[in-house]
Amino acid sequence: MLRLLAGEAARRFGARAAVVSGSSCLSFADLDTLSDRLAAGLAHRGVRIGDVVALALPEGPEWVLAYVAAAKIGAVTAGAGHPDPAIVLPTLERLGRPEAPPPPFPPGPERPVVVVYTARHRRGVVFGDKQLEAIRTHGAGTRWGTGDARLVSTRLDHLAFATRLPVFLQTGRTSHLLPRWDPDAAARLVRDHRLPVLQGSPRQLAQVMETGARLPEVRLVLSSGAPAAPGLIRKLREWYGVPVCNRYLCTEAGLGLGTRPDDPPDDAERTVGRPRAGVDVSIRDPNGRILARGEVGEVLLRSRAVMSGYVETARNVRVFARDGFVRTGDRGYIDGTGRLTLADPHVGA
Repeated sequence: MLRLLAGEAARRFGARAAVVSGSSCLSFADLDTLSDRLAAGLAHRGVRIGDVVALALPEGPEWVLAYVAAAKIGAVTAGAGHPDPAIVLPTLERLGRPEAPPPPFPPGPERPVVVVYTARHRRGVVFGDKQLEAIRTHGAGTRWGTGDARLVSTRLDHLAFATRLPVFLQTGRTSHLLPRWDPDAAARLVRDHRLPVLQGSPRQLAQVMETGARLPEVRLVLSSGAPAAPGLIRKLREWYGVPVCNRYLCTEAGLGLGTRPDDPPDDAERTVGRPRAGVDVSIRDPNGRILARGEVGEVLLRSRAVMSGYVETARNVRVFARDGFVRTGDRGYIDGTGRLTLADPHVGA
């Protein structure tokens, strides 16, 4: 999928910036052309379909190039900590080759594409073409070129970037990267590039707000990665004067829940909203019994974006329910309007 999307994005968007990091800028055209050369270089080094390519690269355009290149030859991208990679890439120097990459391989919905890592336990979570297609369909559908530029506030090997790259390619979104998280640098970047959306974890959003930057171009604030306290959501809305959305998911689920900009303010302050399209939510007791609305139990999520499994496959027995739901480990309840409220939350993508 990434091979086709990268080629079509290059044709449609050409010189538009795909990835910006400091003074480095990678266009959609360059992303496709240079990843072709890297794909040829990886194949020349003996990397084959299903091999794991571990990226020990800085958080910048090179990481994205290597990810697309690996996908073009059917290899699996992972971070530097993967236990058994076929090759580790600390640099891309002298890796590219001028010839064309190997021809496209047959479609394989179950074929793994990327290993992303959970923030809480640093577990390797496997996503394949099937999951990336579900996320792409949810985030972009049939639309091309509708994406606005965004700050990427997470590591590139985490869920928010690694599984959303197909959406960014299809919508022509420019991803602005920071070498490391810094609230002052984030505020300057959002201000200087006139970004319309400010997104991050509650901690990151609070830190940016504490810089005192007003960011008049921001039209929406998105909080994700952990549940935000009601007071923080309220302060963000008052400080920036725009809607604030509260989103919830766990890495294993791929897609989750969230409030919408036009929801009543209380939705984002008190809840994490309603399921996104194609997502099922279930609240269950320790024995797996489905609980009624208003009863507190474990939150389980199901969609076509649920992970294939962990790299450490022994953990899969405990995380999947028999009906395909994935256990999040978080507790909450569904209210009478279908909103999820978390109890004693400790979530994080």
